[in-house]
Amino acid sequence: MSIIHGKLEEVDEEHVRKAAQQTVYILAAQHKSLVVSSLLSSALPFDSHTCAMWRSLAAEPTLTSQILEQLLEKVNRDVPYKESKGFLLGSGSERIATPLPLAATCALYEIMSAPESGAAVLGLYPPLFVTLLLRLSCTVGVQLPKSLQSRERRSGSLGSAARSLHPARYGVGDAGTLPAPAAPHRCRHLGGGGRGALGVPT
Repeated sequence: MSIIHGKLEEVDEEHVRKAAQQTVYILAAQHKSLVVSSLLSSALPFDSHTCAMWRSLAAEPTLTSQILEQLLEKVNRDVPYKESKGFLLGSGSERIATPLPLAATCALYEIMSAPESGAAVLGLYPPLFVTLLLRLSCTVGVQLPKSLQSRERRSGSLGSAARSLHPARYGVGDAGTLPAPAAPHRCRHLGGGGRGALGVPT
């Protein structure tokens, strides 16, 4: 994955970029777990090339569903945050986001943002809805790890287009990309009324 990422950084021709992204999809079709693990190890916040590599995995519904299931498993595998005691007495503790669920949540956002992912997302609507709603509720007031806080500040000072990494913001973003289920009774049950999972217009 690092070689493909390097090529995307080097080239400007659109057809070459699309070929590199297609290579990611072909590799994932044969080695899903390795590709997902490799992309999840990319530095946060994901840069535009890594985001494009994630979105390339939305091309085919069956593969996309399998990758979404893997990402859901990684979001749910670890606790969303850990308590960190303050250095000063009486300062209390703060909640620090755990890296793997945060990276997996960012990856879910990128794949679900691709229009091609629609069929796979609808097929996994209930577990996606439950996981992202729980993720959102567990990350309100949660802080980024110190290393990511400084990295995000540097990105902002350089005018980077990278997305904000705030854990709760990604939870809202992910839930907002969920399309309303097609059947009216499911809409009413799961979020309803032609809106996304948390009432965000789709």
